[in-house]
Amino acid sequence: MTNKELLSTLLSQHANLRLILINIEKEINSDFIDAEKISNELYEFKIRLTEHLTLEDGAFYPEVLKVLKDKGSETKNTEEFIAQMKVLGALVFGFLDKYNSEEKILGDITEFKREYEDMTGLILLRVAVEEEGVYMYLS
Repeated sequence: MTNKELLSTLLSQHANLRLILINIEKEINSDFIDAEKISNELYEFKIRLTEHLTLEDGAFYPEVLKVLKDKGSETKNTEEFIAQMKVLGALVFGFLDKYNSEEKILGDITEFKREYEDMTGLILLRVAVEEEGVYMYLS
């Protein structure tokens, strides 16, 4: 896969992840909360996020570090960024594991909504930082 193809794939994955988040948000804010639908969307999100992170961690970030090293550029900040992204990923997966069923979602819907907002904030921050920052290294 070329760097251009890699970036195109990652950006497409970001768009798909955003779409799933939008679908969940609509469901959360509807008059009747369909916990089964939310649960299914969260499961789909987890699958797509796992695929995305596997590609980033296995192909994208190693290539970015290689490009920087080949140019003689310092890699410490990028390595720290990668480590921070792993922490954010762990927080998101913690949320997804905590609310992995309809019963857990409905158990405390107010808490679920609050944590969902926090989780989506983390995801959208990560996406923005990647698209406006590290993705530029391979463009």
